[in-house]
Amino acid sequence: MRSQATIVNAKPVSPSCRRGWRHPAAQTRARGAHVPNGDATDPAEMITARIERYAPGFTDTVIARRGISGAGYETYNPNYVGGDIGAGAMTLRQSLLRPTPRIDPYRTPLTGVCLCSASPPPGPSVHGMAGYLAALSALRREFGIRTPPGLGPRRSHGLRDTR
Repeated sequence: MRSQATIVNAKPVSPSCRRGWRHPAAQTRARGAHVPNGDATDPAEMITARIERYAPGFTDTVIARRGISGAGYETYNPNYVGGDIGAGAMTLRQSLLRPTPRIDPYRTPLTGVCLCSASPPPGPSVHGMAGYLAALSALRREFGIRTPPGLGPRRSHGLRDTR
């Protein structure tokens, strides 16, 4: 299995690739591959070959390409340890104890600074919940606000709810 190979730090024979469609405003198309943690191999060739397998002639249409290895991602941003943009393995233990075991995982020793990245619960994804939960933590700690503010649209005065 491709995913199991990357878990044990073995290079997969045929990588699991993902491809994003280009937005009209963007100049590039996003692609990615699962590779072993800290792998220094440029994944561009591997991804191109994988797409070529299913879309013969694809390589002839490529004008330019740029790849960043897992090790290169870590050089770019030290938070991407080994190139992992998801901040590490999402095991049950990590789900409960990341980034450190504490009651309020969003709190930092600095006044007014909260942690709202892929590290605190609920973990990595594109959902914004870490930011929302960090904001609730800040409201509690910095301002004593225990009830979260409503996030829905406000009703205009004088209008009745007919539901």
